[in-house]
Amino acid sequence: YRLAMILERFLHIRGQKAAGATADDEAAQGADIVMLGFFLNAEALATELKKTNPELIERILVIDFNLQNHARIRAHGFRVTYGDIGNPEALRHHGIHRAKIILSTINNTYLRGISNEGLVDEIRHINPDARVIATADNDDAATELLSRGAFRAVSPPAHAAPAYARALLDALRAGEPDEPQA
Repeated sequence: YRLAMILERFLHIRGQKAAGATADDEAAQGADIVMLGFFLNAEALATELKKTNPELIERILVIDFNLQNHARIRAHGFRVTYGDIGNPEALRHHGIHRAKIILSTINNTYLRGISNEGLVDEIRHINPDARVIATADNDDAATELLSRGAFRAVSPPAHAAPAYARALLDALRAGEPDEPQA
């Protein structure tokens, strides 16, 4: 993480296109929908959007500091630019102040140097009119995010629990002999 922070600062000093950074002029202009980071939940969202609302893909700009992810993000059809989402200046540089909707799909467990709560606070400061959709690790965190001004708080564990329960019940039923028909 320290190395990423040093490189991020170095790239800003020399210009973001230096050293293979991928922020093109169009991406740096921002988008009306911005996704902060790209990891498991974002990958699942990309797959879902391709099936259900593919027209949204071209409206989304992903800000991600991991250059190794950029090819995979582009393969989904998203525009992507390099940036540290924990850095308010990077968020401003990438036009977050103009975004209508901002998604933070990464759980706090995987964020470094910031939390979803901190992101909501920072976004509210930069763009008070944006609708922020943030990721909560549990119901208490969801309540906290909403109290800080998030439009929605998505809790992957809470949303996955009904699917796990259905799968468990289906597995139990699959192991039971059929009841005799009357």
